[in-house]
Amino acid sequence: MKVTYLEHSGFVIEDGKRAYVFDYWKDPAGVIDTLVEQGYELHVFVSHIHHDHYVKSIFKYLPYIHSIWYHEDVPALRDVRKQIQHIVTVKEEANTASLVLERINNDCTTDIQTVSEENITDELVQQVFSLHSMAVGDTLEADDITVTMFGSTDAGGSFLVDTGTHRIFHAGDLNWWHWSGDTPENIAEAKALKEKEFAPLTGLSVDIMMFPVDARLEVAREWGALEVLGLMDTKLFIPMHANGPTWVPSDTFRHTYPTQRCWIPEQPGDAVVEEVK
Repeated sequence: MKVTYLEHSGFVIEDGKRAYVFDYWKDPAGVIDTLVEQGYELHVFVSHIHHDHYVKSIFKYLPYIHSIWYHEDVPALRDVRKQIQHIVTVKEEANTASLVLERINNDCTTDIQTVSEENITDELVQQVFSLHSMAVGDTLEADDITVTMFGSTDAGGSFLVDTGTHRIFHAGDLNWWHWSGDTPENIAEAKALKEKEFAPLTGLSVDIMMFPVDARLEVAREWGALEVLGLMDTKLFIPMHANGPTWVPSDTFRHTYPTQRCWIPEQPGDAVVEEVK
């Protein structure tokens, strides 16, 4: 499988002719455009509603999206429905409209010759594009994958995706958000919340983990990563949500986890191929 960095917390993981897209915000390297041109089917994951983790422009790829998994606070169903209506009414997008109509007629029991507000119902959108609204604690199986939503120390949740051959963890905004200079009360609250939301991860094994290592936390930049790696068996650790300089593992990190494999993307479009054993 191939992991490609999009921007911020956004990644694409290729698995055969599938592409798992996590927390799409920006794609300056045009990674998804290339995958679509190569015939990949897209499976989209949205951990929460923050603007740097969810933008509805991802649905411009709707003809190629085969499933969407999202925290229940994200208005994905509404936005997909609006995107369908936009696609089929804008003349410049005739080819895209044709592809959307083909998907609807292939996957829907009702033959629809023209798309209108009346016949594009929530039920039809969910059926055709396989939308899955999730709450923390949910485990759902569809499209040959099993997805569990774990918690967050900010908004939304985090994803464990089991494809049957490998396991992927995307943390969203799950982290130990210790802000230097904050009030003692807020610092204590952040620590308690971290302990609460990290606990269910204990003992999990994953092939790939994407986890925030945010430069704004200064001295505490690695604290969340240091702790979560002690709870989970992780083959490949990938930092994200940098909000500043590219992370360079500290001596403390290297001493604590001397054998931990890390891949640290530096710019959009960077990629690594990870063998599944």
